[in-house]
Amino acid sequence: MAASAFMKYGFAPLLGFAGGLLGGDGGAQASMDASAFNTKLNTLENRSARYGNLGKFIGQNVTDYDTGAELDFGRDLEAGRIARTDMRDLDRGANIKDFEALLGMRENPLFREQKQRQFKRDLEKARVERQAALEGMLGPISRSA
Repeated sequence: MAASAFMKYGFAPLLGFAGGLLGGDGGAQASMDASAFNTKLNTLENRSARYGNLGKFIGQNVTDYDTGAELDFGRDLEAGRIARTDMRDLDRGANIKDFEALLGMRENPLFREQKQRQFKRDLEKARVERQAALEGMLGPISRSA
């Protein structure tokens, strides 16, 4: 019905203009009828849009506070269970493996040799720094060792 009414009144303003040029009142009446119809049609469309928005908001509230909240609660429960059991066990296993690797590395003879070389380098560096400080104040110092 809306399509046929649009076809009936869609060109009414043009016909009203043409009728006004010809001096008839029929064109002016058709223009007013078309304007009234368009106002009524816009009112109905706006009301339908408001109903649609109201339904959308109701649906969103139901999802947020009813079914959606229940789904979130279930997900939170499951995530907490996984964090307390499976993830804890995985973390513990990884920590044990890291510790065992660290112990194995420290027991390795190459690691010990490297630490001894580093200690000797640090000791020599400290000796040279102290000697340089003394030579700066007292002049060259002969070393007997």
